[in-house]
Amino acid sequence: MTNRAEILQRLAIAIGFRYPLRWADERTTLGDYEGRDLTIEVFNVPSVRQRGFFHEIRQYRRELQETLGRPVTFIFHTPEVTKQYYSHLFAEVHGAEITGALKIALEPGGVGEKPEIEGQLRVPLDLAA
Repeated sequence: MTNRAEILQRLAIAIGFRYPLRWADERTTLGDYEGRDLTIEVFNVPSVRQRGFFHEIRQYRRELQETLGRPVTFIFHTPEVTKQYYSHLFAEVHGAEITGALKIALEPGGVGEKPEIEGQLRVPLDLAA
């Protein structure tokens, strides 16, 4: 199991989809360091929850290390830093109304992924980036 999208999906499930995840890339992550190719960015994580994140993924993290042959590096971004430097990656929803039957198929995996929505959705909202 070395598919990058599958790795992010399993991590997202392990943390209950609470924090957006993505693989770091050279366009947005500066510097060169050992393990850069296996670095995952985790957004909107308060400092006090960072240790809890590792607790939630501990079993999967061991499995990842065995499969990939070395540990995955995690870079955390607090909500403040996420908003200041990465707001262009996330839309901020200020309200939504769902009416009727609705099916939402989510493809977890971080930035760039879009959910598919079937059914009728009325969404009066303000969108801010």
